[in-house]
Amino acid sequence: MDTQTLTTIPPDGKKYVVSSKKPEKRASGIPQIHMASITLNTSRGPQFIDITELVQENLDLCGIKEGNVFIYSRHTTAGIVVNENEPLLIKDMYRYLERLASPADEYDHNDFEVRTVNMCDDECANGHAHCQHLTIGCSEHVPVMEGKLSLGQWQRIFLLEMDRPRTREIYLQFFGI
Repeated sequence: MDTQTLTTIPPDGKKYVVSSKKPEKRASGIPQIHMASITLNTSRGPQFIDITELVQENLDLCGIKEGNVFIYSRHTTAGIVVNENEPLLIKDMYRYLERLASPADEYDHNDFEVRTVNMCDDECANGHAHCQHLTIGCSEHVPVMEGKLSLGQWQRIFLLEMDRPRTREIYLQFFGI
């Protein structure tokens, strides 16, 4: 792959030199789209569940060699994140979520005497999980190169449960050649 050196001058007037790889044609043909889903049961909130191998197994089944995968959680209290699977870091991230929106805080969403919208038979006080989800999001895109997820050295794909033990559904959409 050829490299090129680019000099950019942002609004602050400072020069930055960036080395970048020129675009490389990696595949040609008619793109394919494959859909898969993963259903799993969580055991608590918060909980990081590493789904990287499940995503790779589904990628292997669809046969796409170059493209991307879109990983999507169908829930408002469980998101998809890419991060490192290191136990002490995960412990730190649990504490971060607690500081961000603690279950001990008060949420209007949890006042079932006032709230009348989107109620279920097994409704629970989960305003904190919805608020945490605001910064987590429900999806990630990951490039696929040579039939493998193109993740960084320590990157893993997680379902992040922020609520309580639940059955969760994740959609995988593979696009490529």
